[in-house]
Amino acid sequence: MTETESHPDETTGIKVRIAACLPTVSDYNVFTGKVSTQFPYKPCAPAIGLVSRDYPEYSLKIGDKVIINPYSINENGNVAVEGNLCDFAILPPDKVVPYPQASVTDDEAIFCDYLSIALKTVSQMNIKKGEYVAILGGSVIANITAQLVKYFQGIPIYITGDVAHINVAEKCGIRNIINEREEEVLTSVANVSGGRLADKTLLFCDINTTPHRLLSLLKDNGNAYIVATTQELFPLETDISLIAKKNVKITGIMLGANDFEPALNFLVQKVVDLSNFIDCEYTLTSAPVLFDEIAKSPDLLVCPIIRNDW
Repeated sequence: MTETESHPDETTGIKVRIAACLPTVSDYNVFTGKVSTQFPYKPCAPAIGLVSRDYPEYSLKIGDKVIINPYSINENGNVAVEGNLCDFAILPPDKVVPYPQASVTDDEAIFCDYLSIALKTVSQMNIKKGEYVAILGGSVIANITAQLVKYFQGIPIYITGDVAHINVAEKCGIRNIINEREEEVLTSVANVSGGRLADKTLLFCDINTTPHRLLSLLKDNGNAYIVATTQELFPLETDISLIAKKNVKITGIMLGANDFEPALNFLVQKVVDLSNFIDCEYTLTSAPVLFDEIAKSPDLLVCPIIRNDW
């Protein structure tokens, strides 16, 4: 874990010292043994770092803070995501993004990837003022999306049984929170929405996802969205007869590769509260301990961060 080369030639790539990175859903699935992968495997796509020397041709100086754009799009339009758990990375120039403003902190910048996925999601939902949006499952990306729904004048309904994520959502100002372990969800959504159910429902797809509420909580003629936050896609099973009965439309959304740059503007505007997510810190050398803990208890932490122990 000392150096990775995502670019074949250091003379044309940019050498960045990785300052911090975040484990993702893909990493959790790999380290819990729920998916198979080819090794060596590079975890932790969301990352920030420092430029290692001057690159005047790219207006970069040694020590400049940068965000790593983890996405690569090939000529066929397929998206690949590279991990950044390492000391140094040699990256293509278009993957090294300077902090948009000095006011953006390290612990905000590192969430740019998650913000790009949430922004793409909300943009495709075309939310109208006052629409109820039921978000199924607690996660950092789900929380960010709920905040963006509120920003675009929708009314988020945040549904999870994870107490840690409920506590974080409350700190972030999300109001309509339903604890699915303690409440009858359909009744609670009906109460929040005045009996009409959700105008839109949203499901973030990972290996632990259960999609049965995606349709049952949706009003007639509503819109349901399934968002892939990882490259690994898993079968989802539910009663599809509700699609016809309710005359609903289902839309799929994949990652946030094309919304990374717009997400930078939202970082500057501080539209989303990103200050409550990180709940545990590890160093680069202690990262194996974190992944051992993830393998044993993947739901133990909200958002651990790995910082380089320089």
